[in-house]
Amino acid sequence: MLRTWPRGLRECWLAQAEAASYEFAGARVYTYEELVRTVADRINARPRLVPLPFALWRILASAAEFLPGSPLTRNQVALMQRDNIASGDCPGLSSLDIAPTEIENLVSLVMDRS
Repeated sequence: MLRTWPRGLRECWLAQAEAASYEFAGARVYTYEELVRTVADRINARPRLVPLPFALWRILASAAEFLPGSPLTRNQVALMQRDNIASGDCPGLSSLDIAPTEIENLVSLVMDRS
């Protein structure tokens, strides 16, 4: 039986955790509005987008958290306030030999299945 000391185990785990960090992103960066409009265009919908300040989003989320299924949470609003763009510092899809799929093609593929 091979004995592993906690210190060596920690170092091994940290090395593996560092090596296993990936950023998955496509070639194009979308704003939230562009993303919603792109998806809506592919499913032939006409969304009515009304810009709301984040203070109002937070109030709505606080109330919505009491509804069954919580359709909106304060954590989701906090995530909407942060840009989510790959930095390029970590390996990505190409390092796993995966080609990114454009969102337009992906939505069409999903709609064809339903």
